[in-house]
Amino acid sequence: SIHPPVSPTIPAAVTQAGKYDLRLLFRLLALWFELCSDPTVNKEMELTFQQVPSHKFVPLIYQLVARIGRLEGDHSGFQVALHSVVGRISYDHPYHALYHLFALRNNNRVGKSIMEYEVDDEKVEA
Repeated sequence: SIHPPVSPTIPAAVTQAGKYDLRLLFRLLALWFELCSDPTVNKEMELTFQQVPSHKFVPLIYQLVARIGRLEGDHSGFQVALHSVVGRISYDHPYHALYHLFALRNNNRVGKSIMEYEVDDEKVEA
């Protein structure tokens, strides 16, 4: 199926949204995740992430990091766009983002407990 490209007004709307107006950001990410297999949408989202200040996405870092995977074999461009925005947030706001990335990276080094949970190796390697 063919999806319409992301509207050019979306970056402007996200940029103009208030500091605590997360509804627009949540909806934007929900749409992106729903259409993540569409290369056109992923390219538009990558451009959106370049235009919008990175601090707007800090509250959503946990959702972004949860979807990180390997770049190899990504034919839709989803992982490229995702790595781009997570990298930018990590560079601009390391105290907010690196905790989540270190948790994924060091998952296999954490001792086992009653609540045993392992992250997919693909996430650790990414």
